[in-house]
Amino acid sequence: MSPAHRPTWRPVALFVLLAASAAACESAESRAQKYVASGDAYEARRQYAEAIIEYRNAIKSQPSRGDVHLKLGRAYLRAGDPASALQSMIRAADLQTTNSAVQIETGSMQLLAGDAIGAQSRADIVLKREPRHIQAHVLLGNAQAAMRRMDDARATLERAVRLDPSSGDALSALGSLYLMQGDRRRAEVTLQRAVKEAPSRDNARLALANYYWMTGDRDSAERELRHVLDAAPRNSIAQFALARLYEQTGRPSEAETQFKALAGQGGTTARLALADYYLRHRRAAEAIAAAEPLRSDPVRGADASLIVARAHVEEGARAEAGSVLDAVIKRDSRNAEVRLLKARLLLDANDLEGGLKHAKAAVKAAPGLPEAHYVLGLAHLRAGRAAEAEPAFTSAVKIDASHAGAELELSRIALARGDARGALQAARRAERHPDRKAAGVQLALSLAAAGQTSQARDTIAPLVRAYPEDPVVQFQLARIALAQRDFTTARAAFERVLQTQPSSMEALEGIVAAEAAAGKTDAAAARLAERTESARSGAEAAQYRVLAARLEIARNRPDEAVTALKNAIARDSRHIDAYMILGQLYASRGQLEAAEQEFRRLAAERPDAAASAHTMLGIVQQMQGRTAEATGEYVAALEADSNAVVAANNLAWIYAEEGRLDEALPLAQRAAARMPTRPEVQDTLGWVYYRKELPMHAALAFEKSAELAPQNPTYAYHLGLACAKAERSADARRALNKAIALGRTAPWIGDARRALGGIETETRQKEKGGR
Repeated sequence: MSPAHRPTWRPVALFVLLAASAAACESAESRAQKYVASGDAYEARRQYAEAIIEYRNAIKSQPSRGDVHLKLGRAYLRAGDPASALQSMIRAADLQTTNSAVQIETGSMQLLAGDAIGAQSRADIVLKREPRHIQAHVLLGNAQAAMRRMDDARATLERAVRLDPSSGDALSALGSLYLMQGDRRRAEVTLQRAVKEAPSRDNARLALANYYWMTGDRDSAERELRHVLDAAPRNSIAQFALARLYEQTGRPSEAETQFKALAGQGGTTARLALADYYLRHRRAAEAIAAAEPLRSDPVRGADASLIVARAHVEEGARAEAGSVLDAVIKRDSRNAEVRLLKARLLLDANDLEGGLKHAKAAVKAAPGLPEAHYVLGLAHLRAGRAAEAEPAFTSAVKIDASHAGAELELSRIALARGDARGALQAARRAERHPDRKAAGVQLALSLAAAGQTSQARDTIAPLVRAYPEDPVVQFQLARIALAQRDFTTARAAFERVLQTQPSSMEALEGIVAAEAAAGKTDAAAARLAERTESARSGAEAAQYRVLAARLEIARNRPDEAVTALKNAIARDSRHIDAYMILGQLYASRGQLEAAEQEFRRLAAERPDAAASAHTMLGIVQQMQGRTAEATGEYVAALEADSNAVVAANNLAWIYAEEGRLDEALPLAQRAAARMPTRPEVQDTLGWVYYRKELPMHAALAFEKSAELAPQNPTYAYHLGLACAKAERSADARRALNKAIALGRTAPWIGDARRALGGIETETRQKEKGGR
């Protein structure tokens, strides 16, 4: 076919394609413009959520429109979503590099978000093109101040003032910098000059008001804020500042008026500020009424739900609070604040695993949030895992050095493990805790543990005056006075504890100790006899009899002590201390054979006491190294009474040592379930797990025993072994170091040092391999 006769469809087709492409472009542009117009309309009506949707649709049609990204950023900001606002503003600025106003606005946002380097870059972009741009100098100076480059910041802002001596913004920034540097005189003069040069600029008066507020002149701060509102009644920053000023100066009704005026402007953030005000003032119903309609807001709905949930907690409606939080978590599982409140609710309800789960989720969602680590630490503590709680509290302090709550818990943990120095250091850092009583008591305890009893007494004295009826304060006063041998004060304080907590064994023990130390042993014995007679249960009476036995031992009356201990066992066969003290008494007096004969006769003649008698026989025989016979007695005790938990615990230990681990485990578990607060029992359970090659289970049990008896070196040694086998090297190192420090003459000290050396060697090898 010749060229002249070729068909003409190619150019026609090309024309059609070009036309279609042009139509598509026009369609995208027109669609984007329609969305922008719709968004602008919503923006004008303060319907920011709807405006955001429209602007985002416009960007889908025309992604490179910097002006729409800017509108979207401003809408996000007004809707109370600064994170999304910042991202949109950055995109707008990147698309409009020659628009100085957008660069300054975006840089200011970056500075507020903590990105001082980004803010400096925006200022540099403008100054490279416009070296005398005042707002760019102000932004640069503020960014330099945020980076602690104070001399550079001062030079930059002073240059801005020289370039334009009438610039209220430059003068305000320079005055604020002077205030940061502690130069109050220059700060006030410069800020007053800013107001004089730019009386109509709200920012200048707001900066001066902030100066007065920071320096304690609340009347002048109020005057300046009033000036702003007289000129601009709808200035939300001034309204909010004035409302907070009224609130902090004890004028709640005036504060409420301002919050209501702010909320009346219709913005979600303003309405939430009113709801939050109601919540702070324990007006839960009004807080719910204000926040509930905002729960469906696509941007601030989670914040509204948090206020509603906290208000329900305030009213005692915890189930309703939980439901509100669950609904938020279903929509956004990574909301750390919601997870934290849910964790606290579950911990308060004693759902320890649920609380731990949500606390871990909060840390995962917001690893830089100190409160998340703090609540995780509380969850571990409530579950009896102090070794895991400590790193969580430490993380909270690393993120926020002023987190007094975490420091308070770290002090308590250190004191529990016998680290008086560490406890005192943390307690001093926790003095700024808002709970003045808790912080003061912990400091006094730590001082006393460090041997500084005079300082401890001085610390507890103002708390005694402030809280004269508080049993915790009185108990610590009594302990400190007892350490100072001030028996009169100690006894009186312990008596005050008993007035509010009549069943407190610790207070009773303190009174007995004070009376015995003061030589009033007859009075102490009479008190215990009276308590025994009025006891409401056999277990309670047994406690008094054991305490009476200790008193008799202190009086060097061993026969009376033996009688008291036998009486305690008869009243409560599970009282492990009674068995142990009785066995030690027999051993110290060389009466093990006589004791054995007595308990055999008791087992034969008194079926109701057979379990206790066989248990005691087992203990006596173990003391003599007759393990096989002791095993038989413990078995007999359990046959007589399946709840003979002391026999179960001791038999579990023997079986574990003999390798009969499957028989040992149910016995140890039974004993631990019946006596969860006895360190000996937890140690036995942990040892069985350890021998069964279950180091993670073993470590949990050993953590409990070590926490219950922090000065026992054997428990620390066992914990170190289990943590090492569970590959928890840091915990193993800590426990073994403590065991070695406490148990210098223990038979296992060589094994502990070798285990510690192995961990150190392995750690060095890993570090070398990592390099």
